[in-house]
Amino acid sequence: MASVSFSRFLYCDTNILSHLAKHPELWPRIAEYLLAYDLTIAVGTQVAELSDVDRLHKPLSSLLTAVPAGIIKQWDVVLSEEVSAHPGQRPDTLLAYPLDALLQRARRKHRV
Repeated sequence: MASVSFSRFLYCDTNILSHLAKHPELWPRIAEYLLAYDLTIAVGTQVAELSDVDRLHKPLSSLLTAVPAGIIKQWDVVLSEEVSAHPGQRPDTLLAYPLDALLQRARRKHRV
């Protein structure tokens, strides 16, 4: 399986995330696409909109650990990094934590 750099992100709004969570038959093709283009689904504060939709919690968490996904930094942290780096480019990643980090660690362990 290809490794993920967690440096390129795909940001999905809550409508897309909920649709994907409801359709696990799409996950293998989504994972294949994300891996082929070294993309990570970016999970930010938008998921808070789904907090009251209990039926989506388990499928959404399953989706976000089945495909490359990660929690991105809050907007104010990114803004602060942007301002601090000005006039250059911000060197820091948007990633706060890769959601499937444990799975990736297990994949690496089993390859040895």
